[in-house]
Amino acid sequence: MAIPSNLMLGFRASYASGDIILQEDELAHADFFDLSNLPRIPPKGSIARDLIDQVAKEQNIDL
Repeated sequence: MAIPSNLMLGFRASYASGDIILQEDELAHADFFDLSNLPRIPPKGSIARDLIDQVAKEQNIDL
């Protein structure tokens, strides 16, 4: 069994206001999306998809 050498974390935060400011050595791109107008979303089982599904469920939106 292979054990990955990277740790993946997912976070949620509340948005107050302002623009996204990237730390370019960490992220190449960031944007805000409305749940009703998402780009292609990650597959089920990924941390990113779990976070999206959790927010959609809280907003009573089926993806």
